[in-house]
Amino acid sequence: MSLYRIETDRECRARLDQLLETNRRAKQELNKESVGRINAALSEYYKLGNTTKGQGKMSPIERSHFWPAIQEAHAYRPNVARPASWREGLEEIEWKLEKYRPK
Repeated sequence: MSLYRIETDRECRARLDQLLETNRRAKQELNKESVGRINAALSEYYKLGNTTKGQGKMSPIERSHFWPAIQEAHAYRPNVARPASWREGLEEIEWKLEKYRPK
């Protein structure tokens, strides 16, 4: 079993689409809870993959698409304590997730 249980392009698209939807809701609501929700989701995925053991368990699609999307989106996530960072951070998350989403 792979780390995130993503074995196909379709499964990867679906998981990234879930994150994109959470991010879109955060952009619409633009409040601490919604921004915190997308940050928490990205942090959880990042925590799982940011270990040697996690890296070794990744499927080829996770390694080539899902993990790079998570790494980059996690790096640009907004600071929940700084509302001025929210809009730009959420835009960056969206761009990073879409960039690696399999077509």
